[in-house]
Amino acid sequence: MKQIYQSCCMIVMVSILSVTNLFAQQNVTGKVTDAQGAVPGVTVSVKGTARGTQTGTDGSYSIQANAGEIIRFSIVGYAAQEFTVSTAKTINVTLKEDAGALEEVVVTAMGIKREAKALGYAVSNIKADEITKAGNTNFGSALYGKAPGVKITTAPGGASSAVNVQIRGINSLNYQRQPLYVVDGIVIRNDQQNGSSGANNNNYWGDQRIRGNGMLDINPADIDNISILKGAAASALYGSDAASGVIVITTKKGSKGRGLGIDFNYNGSIERAAFLPKFQNEYGPGYDAATNTANGASAEGWIPAADSPTGRRPYFRAYGNFGPKFTGEEVMWWDGQVRTYSARPNNYYDVFDKGYNSNINVGISNQTDNINYRLSATRMDYKSTSPGSKQNKNTFNLNSSIKLSDKLSTDIVANYINTNTHNRSHLLGQVLGSFDGFFSRTEDMSALKNAYETADGYKYSRFGTGRPGDLKYTIRPYNLMDYFWTQYKNNYDETENRLLTSATLNWDVIKNLRFRGRIGNDLTSATSRYEQYNEYPTAYNSTTESTGGYTTTKGVYSILYGDAMLTYSNKINEDFDYSASVGFQSRSEKYDDQSSGTNAGLVTENWFSLSNSYAIPNTSNTRKEMLKYAYFGSLNVGYKGYLYLDGTYRSEYSSTLPVQNNNYKYGSVSGSFYLFRCFQLEK
Repeated sequence: MKQIYQSCCMIVMVSILSVTNLFAQQNVTGKVTDAQGAVPGVTVSVKGTARGTQTGTDGSYSIQANAGEIIRFSIVGYAAQEFTVSTAKTINVTLKEDAGALEEVVVTAMGIKREAKALGYAVSNIKADEITKAGNTNFGSALYGKAPGVKITTAPGGASSAVNVQIRGINSLNYQRQPLYVVDGIVIRNDQQNGSSGANNNNYWGDQRIRGNGMLDINPADIDNISILKGAAASALYGSDAASGVIVITTKKGSKGRGLGIDFNYNGSIERAAFLPKFQNEYGPGYDAATNTANGASAEGWIPAADSPTGRRPYFRAYGNFGPKFTGEEVMWWDGQVRTYSARPNNYYDVFDKGYNSNINVGISNQTDNINYRLSATRMDYKSTSPGSKQNKNTFNLNSSIKLSDKLSTDIVANYINTNTHNRSHLLGQVLGSFDGFFSRTEDMSALKNAYETADGYKYSRFGTGRPGDLKYTIRPYNLMDYFWTQYKNNYDETENRLLTSATLNWDVIKNLRFRGRIGNDLTSATSRYEQYNEYPTAYNSTTESTGGYTTTKGVYSILYGDAMLTYSNKINEDFDYSASVGFQSRSEKYDDQSSGTNAGLVTENWFSLSNSYAIPNTSNTRKEMLKYAYFGSLNVGYKGYLYLDGTYRSEYSSTLPVQNNNYKYGSVSGSFYLFRCFQLEK
């Protein structure tokens, strides 16, 4: 018992210290320059946290940090610098060029590894320690602030909601364009569960639920390296799919050590609604004097009420807040309870729940002369700030390499992701931004959350319906009570099972000639079940419809991918070297969605079955198929380690175009000039 007490005290102390640190944050500003002037695009991040930003065109930045925390400044081509935050609120930094940074090897298109100095285009490289040290809960937050020219925006639904990645600004009139994601050489799906584009949640007249996208299934704890390919030359080998850039991800492999290696990671966080509009807290619901009196209220905005302790009550139906000043007097409320007529400053915050995110990862690995492997398991539990919304995710990852002979090896990678989501978060623009969503500063959110459901388990009834549980007065925020009914009472459960696999064969054919063949798949099975409870007893049904409903959906989405590439590298003489590659790439995509649901409500109360439909059930089926294949080649020439010229070519075919015109071609030429090496003086 004593140990439990001590543990609880320790948790409380840690929580208090965490909150103290939160309020101790200060705004640190400054300017980043080099020998020539301002340096834009520098990544400015607080070590050990997810806080990060980038310098503007004038080299200036602004970031929140605590005294004692370390701010890191980094950009390709310069030596990273770190500064400890003190009481000073300004930190100006002068960067120095880092010649060694350009010797770094990065993963480029089609998995080709090259030195950074040899590239004629921009590539951002992010290592594993940068991803995991801040305790990121999803792939989107893992990228935030870590790569220049990459903008990360998230939908407001938390960890279960889509993340939008924009490389080098807006590159298309179609705002849905997303980068191509390549994981361990395999192109993966980044669409929503229903197969549509990744980060579009703007269907105002839809169900308003904030969907996720495929990149959320990438587990940050399993990532070894991320290469972000920017610009046309960087991504030309991937063709039309790479119009918005490419994000190439390599997962962790086993590391050599004494016996079995074990790694463990845990991170957790608490979520609250962050920013809401500021409201006045002096006046309650009502309009101007003329409008008030025209609607049966006093000029000030009181409604006569004989059953109220003061003989009057607030104008609950008003959407304006120009009514009587808050007096603190006791009045009759719309739910039949007596409450004080006073401001409730936190009522908009109280719409939202307290959320949390817990993420635990365990991995085992080993490496011998012939076998290299890493096996990991991750469990994520998330409760959203959106009322009634939660998600859990189980991820299993295997990355292995087997040396078959001196010239032959194979890589086998498998990822399995199981995701369960309950009552996915909503966009609240339609709920709070309409006339039936407004509410005054005197509105008690606990009253709304208690009144959406009657004692008999039915939905509240508006004033004057004559049904059991109808409200005492007409009110304004009906949309909000409908929202609470949807999120707290109804059940919208989604289950997604996703399998990512790849097998790669590496063959050293002869000296300087290498062959690589790869095949992989991205297979997803997604189901959902929506149970809508009857809103009132069936005795009140009309002759044509009831309430409640039941809908099931099932989707199967698959990507089958394959490529083969032959690469020859050699030197012409001591000054010139070159590398030439030719290859073939193919991808088949299939999407199949089925949906069935009741029509006009349920015959028998709360029996969720298609056979219980009041009218003929609705059914729908959608199928999409696509095949793309391409031939490609590249040539890279280097001169004395400081001058490089690259050329690529790709001829692509797509089944979505007419047969007589289904081929389009891509080419690129780029070069790089390494000044440091060119003008290096002999010692």
